[in-house]
Formats: sequence, structure tokens, C-alpha cells
Amino acid sequence: MYYIINNKNLLKMFKKNILIFLFITFSFFLKAQSESDLMNGKINVPSYTEGNPREILGMFGFRYYKIYINFEDGSNGDGDLFKAKEEGTYYISTGLHDVYYKSKIGAIKALYIYKKYGKITEANKK
Repeated sequence: MYYIINNKNLLKMFKKNILIFLFITFSFFLKAQSESDLMNGKINVPSYTEGNPREILGMFGFRYYKIYINFEDGSNGDGDLFKAKEEGTYYISTGLHDVYYKSKIGAIKALYIYKKYGKITEANKK
């Protein structure tokens, strides 16, 4: 035991492993807290003007909106918001399925949450 404590390399390795363990534990705690806030509706979603959509003409005359989102941590992301055939209905495509919303603002907020947290919310869902 005396040899292990006095060996500087082993002590450095032990400190490094403890720091990695604490970092991973803290990361899981933050992720769990943000998911809890997301499900309880406590996530601060940017206003409509921050997620200002730009209409784009796609293939075969299909129109969609490209939305650029600035997150609180300084990172940014973009996503596509599609207008459904039914008037006043918009949807987000996750790649596996489409989720429809009653309003453009509700769909923009849902897109923000989807891009930031990887979750589709039920708020304003049609």
C-alpha cells in the first residue's frame, strides 16, 4: 500500500480517473435535469423572431421553411419546418415519422426543442 501511494504516476492516474468519473456523473445529472425540465414545460424556448423562418421552394413546387436557431450556450442549429396541405398545419420530420402541429409558432418551438434536446414535444401537437 505504501508503494502505491508514493508512486506519483499511479496517483496521477487515480486523480485523472476520479475527474473523469465526476465529469461523466455531472453530465448525466445535467441531461436528466434538462429532460425533466423539458417534460414539465420549464424549457425557455426562444421567441418567434429568434427562430425567424425563411421560405424555400423545394422540388416539384414544394415549399418549406428553413429555420436558424441560436441556443443559449452560443451554439446554433437549423431545421426544416414543412407546411401541410391542410390550412394552418405544420409538421416536423424526424426522419422516421412526421409530427403535425396546429400553428407555425408551436411548430417552431417544437423544432427548437427537437434540435436542442432530441425530443419531440406534445405541446401544440395536432
